[in-house]
Amino acid sequence: MSFDLPLLALLAPGVGAVLLGLAWLARRRRIRVADGWSPELGQAARRRARYAPLAVALTGALATVGAAGPRWGSAEVETETRALNLVVAIDISRSMLAEDVKPSRLEHAIRESRRLLQDARGDRIALLAFAGRSYILTPLTLDQGAVLLQLDALDPDVASEGGTELGSVIRQGAELLDAASEGGARAMVLFTDGEGHDSLGSTLEAARALRGAGVTLIVVGTGGDRPTRIPIRDPSGALLEYKKDQAGADVMTARRDDVLRAIADASEGCWCRGSCPTRPA
Repeated sequence: MSFDLPLLALLAPGVGAVLLGLAWLARRRRIRVADGWSPELGQAARRRARYAPLAVALTGALATVGAAGPRWGSAEVETETRALNLVVAIDISRSMLAEDVKPSRLEHAIRESRRLLQDARGDRIALLAFAGRSYILTPLTLDQGAVLLQLDALDPDVASEGGTELGSVIRQGAELLDAASEGGARAMVLFTDGEGHDSLGSTLEAARALRGAGVTLIVVGTGGDRPTRIPIRDPSGALLEYKKDQAGADVMTARRDDVLRAIADASEGCWCRGSCPTRPA
């Protein structure tokens, strides 16, 4: 049994005791008054309502318990989970090694992804990495530790193919979200500098399909908008050289705002530079 007002229920015995005392005093006074008129009236007063004080006390105590709102039994309550199904996709192509944001575009995206995961506790998270193709590092899961472990291991060497296929990662993210067994809002956060090597038309088609599936796409542009070189470093972090093309010239890279904006518009989502929202709605 439970009570709406448990404190009031605890006071019930005290209320009963007070009423018992008051009723007993009232009865004693009535007997004294009756004795003052005649002994016969006094005897009659003693015989009548002998248990009245006890009845008043019990009535007061039960009324107090009733006012406390007693509840017993069980009830079935149907609840609906509103946990978010979220896919985080990170570009790991060589251009993400550019250091126009510190320490690099890739490290900046990883740092922002960690911040996003902290704000998405209790949500189901999947992690994708992509370059020339898209890789599922973790399916949708509540185990944020597993996602963080894969985040820390991200490196361009994970990708077996070079380049950047933006359309393929959007399609794979949509497939993961479509296969989600539990309900809730669905969203995808895409970290990239926008330098795609597939056709923009196929990427926009994938973004429009995402919109049709009811998935919110948030595109986070990583890097600066001015051309910069791509450093190649050894495991200790020492600079070896800058990435060069087949002609021996330095490869230059810059954030493609026009591509990022077009993808966001096609999906009716949003895009931002550098930092992602605290939690997709």
